[in-house]
Amino acid sequence: MGIQDWCDAPQIHPSKIRVGDVIGTLQPTSLRYEVKLISTPQASDGQWTFFGRDDAGLQHTNTFGEGELVRRYAKAS
Repeated sequence: MGIQDWCDAPQIHPSKIRVGDVIGTLQPTSLRYEVKLISTPQASDGQWTFFGRDDAGLQHTNTFGEGELVRRYAKAS
């Protein structure tokens, strides 16, 4: 069972996110989605882009930099 409350979800570095994780931003929002694809950083840009789909079937894309954190609501099983 995944974490449901925004403030209870752990804040982790983008490099720790895996396909199948359910993620959201550090902002208090209801946006959370399952990661389907990850674009890892090239040698110089230090940004991870996550592509996924929420429970309603809408597609989402978020980019996080080296100094940012991501909320992980549920780990991939």
